[in-house]
Amino acid sequence: MHKKSDKQEYLNAYKAIAPTSIYDEYSESDIFLMQRVIETEVYDLDFEKKVNIASVVLNRIDNGEFGDTVKEVVTSPNQFAWFRTEITQDTKDALEWVYYFGRTTDALYFRSDGKPFKGLTQVMNDGAHTFWR
Repeated sequence: MHKKSDKQEYLNAYKAIAPTSIYDEYSESDIFLMQRVIETEVYDLDFEKKVNIASVVLNRIDNGEFGDTVKEVVTSPNQFAWFRTEITQDTKDALEWVYYFGRTTDALYFRSDGKPFKGLTQVMNDGAHTFWR
């Protein structure tokens, strides 16, 4: 487990006064599926990298081209890995951070090998993944 970041401390303080939460918009099962993707894709990386993957997950859900529901988006073949079921606090916080404070990227894809992806445009690299749109 990584040391709690300043952003996570800020998130905890903000949640106490936030008018809504991610649980108002998504079901617990949808949230758990999103967390499983983040946990599986970047389980051993820091909070910032988890925030980047959470951004891609939510971008895909909002995009509409990947399915009509969270489950369809997450479980589409050859898209995300989502086998982990033990969810760390870092992962929970990363998804909530993106929900409350916005996404770090408009990317719809990421790769850990840095190779060009489907001829798309690279939008960022966080040192662990290259992100594409």
